Amino acid sequence: MSLPLGHISQETFPLPTLSRVLNDLSKELYSGRGFFVLRTLPVDIYTREEIAILYAGIASHVGSARGKQDG
Repeated sequence: MSLPLGHISQETFPLPTLSRVLNDLSKELYSGRGFFVLRTLPVDIYTREEIAILYAGIASHVGSARGKQDG
């Protein structure tokens, strides 16, 4: 990936099918229970960097802001 993690967005990380589901989960997050769990993502086949990219990409479809640690 050529972009820093902070620049990952819905536009740079398109999820044509999953984005509708994540939009519904976002509503549940902000107006319902306040959390949800994604399952069945085979994290064992990805590197730590790829997992961070996946996290940032999925998070970009759930909310407009995300936390940052250590600079």
